[in-house]
Amino acid sequence: MTKYLQAGYYEAVLPVQVGAARGCFRVWLNAKEMVPLLRQLDMRYGDEGQPYCVHAEDRLRALYTLEELIRDLITERPKVLKRVCTSGQIAQVLQVQYEIRRVEIYPPPPPWLDQVDLEPVDVAPLLGSLFHRQTNDA
Repeated sequence: MTKYLQAGYYEAVLPVQVGAARGCFRVWLNAKEMVPLLRQLDMRYGDEGQPYCVHAEDRLRALYTLEELIRDLITERPKVLKRVCTSGQIAQVLQVQYEIRRVEIYPPPPPWLDQVDLEPVDVAPLLGSLFHRQTNDA
């Protein structure tokens, strides 16, 4: 793997549910933290000589597996979570129920973008209980 693929941040979208509200977290991790997870996917869904998911019927399962691997990594090692944001509705519920703090970023997101940055150290310990997949396809 090139240095380029292991540098910077990896952004993922994880489905969450807080009370009756469903939405997602956009999470950022260092790309180097993702390499072992991607290798696990290669081993699980690839073929000999072709490490990537090659069977169309496995694509959705591979995506769900990656979401779960990311969730587990963040819950086991909270410091890997560099940034997390969600919708205003989910952020409000999190603030009321769990006292999750907001983070003011500069420049702020444009008004048309419903995005609130949250304090990663507040979110990481709760991710395991908030993670929610809306389908049973996996």
